[in-house]
Amino acid sequence: MRGLVVFLLIANLVLYLWVRHENMASAVRAELPPPEIGTLKLRNEAEDAASADAVLPPAAVDDPGIDVAVAERATELTVSSEPEAPAPENLTHETTPVSGAPERDEAVLPQPQPQPQPQPRPQPQPQPQPRERPAPRPKLDLNLPGVCDRACLFCADRYGRVADPDGYVDETRLGELRLLQRPDYMATRRAAIEEALRRASQHEPSTQVAWTGMDCLASPLFDDALALAHALGFTEMELQSPGTRLTESGFARQLARSGVGGVSLTAHGHRAETFDYVNGRPGSHAAFWQAARAVLEAGMKLRVSAPILQQNLAELPELAAELAALDAPVTLFYYHDQDSLIPHYPRLAVPFDQLRPALERVRERVAPRRVTLTGVPPCALSHALREHFPWDYGRGGGHHSHARFESLPICSSCPHASACPGAPIQYLAHFGAWTDNALLDA
Repeated sequence: MRGLVVFLLIANLVLYLWVRHENMASAVRAELPPPEIGTLKLRNEAEDAASADAVLPPAAVDDPGIDVAVAERATELTVSSEPEAPAPENLTHETTPVSGAPERDEAVLPQPQPQPQPQPRPQPQPQPQPRERPAPRPKLDLNLPGVCDRACLFCADRYGRVADPDGYVDETRLGELRLLQRPDYMATRRAAIEEALRRASQHEPSTQVAWTGMDCLASPLFDDALALAHALGFTEMELQSPGTRLTESGFARQLARSGVGGVSLTAHGHRAETFDYVNGRPGSHAAFWQAARAVLEAGMKLRVSAPILQQNLAELPELAAELAALDAPVTLFYYHDQDSLIPHYPRLAVPFDQLRPALERVRERVAPRRVTLTGVPPCALSHALREHFPWDYGRGGGHHSHARFESLPICSSCPHASACPGAPIQYLAHFGAWTDNALLDA
């Protein structure tokens, strides 16, 4: 029995010594220095790809606050051989001290040297090409036979008037009335108009059609000619007329449905008395405004012009302001006429020294660039007037087509010579040259 007790005592002593030995070895391993975390490098800066699978040396814990088991697991840390995502630039690794452990210095990972990027070659910039102006669209002017129901002063001196206050009788107008009663004449005119429309529709479908004449709306051929033009596909048409038929109920809307898009009318005065006298027909003032409203309400474009005459010069500022209130372009035109009618010229035309004060009053009533001025030489206008009114002189068409011009000695030094054909011979014949009164201020 005593032998058994002695054996157990010896066995316990041996077990105690063995356990104590093992605990001392663990303490030695725990005292090893920690890994140099601050010297870890990125995968692309590793010394050798073969060392990627190497086992890191065991980590020792010199702080009693760190569990031994945690330190033992640190010895099992290996560097993976799997590819890693590239680290962002300027990556900084900081070691955060554990509570109770002494602080360690920050370790900044080495940054890769930036590789020079190839600079793209500058591409040649496309040079802006000058914008080509579209070619002017062809225009077909159809002058319809017929007579006007008005007797305007400036037109009566050109065509005459049946009942002129001075006793002037118009043989041209009477002759036109006789022609309208001849079937052969009307058949010839009808065939010519139809041929012109059909030829234009075949060769130039985009042609703009302009209906003109003494009064195209009063022509016996107008209704049939307009219906043919509409059937042939013409969609852009315009006309010029005194406007009597435009006062008929629904007629303006019928024109718009048939392809007429613009109408030109003429105003002859601000007061009804002046308007009717110049127009040669009582009620013309009221008919003009009724026709203008009908055109705008039908959705067509309205253009208005007004002659500058001795008879309406005093009320020209009021007339211009009244017309400028319309939704339409407005033109004031200086009267020119044919050489054969020079004897009638002085009672209509306005000397330029009287015109300038009237235009100054107009300038006070209308906005800049709102009203266009035609038929007046630029040297007869001051710089202020030329800036206020867009002006056009001697370019042909309208009342300019009947005037003839001649150059004066001063014309050679005029800055506007390229846009001016010279002085109208009608004016020179009755009023003389205005070079002494020319306002050539720059």
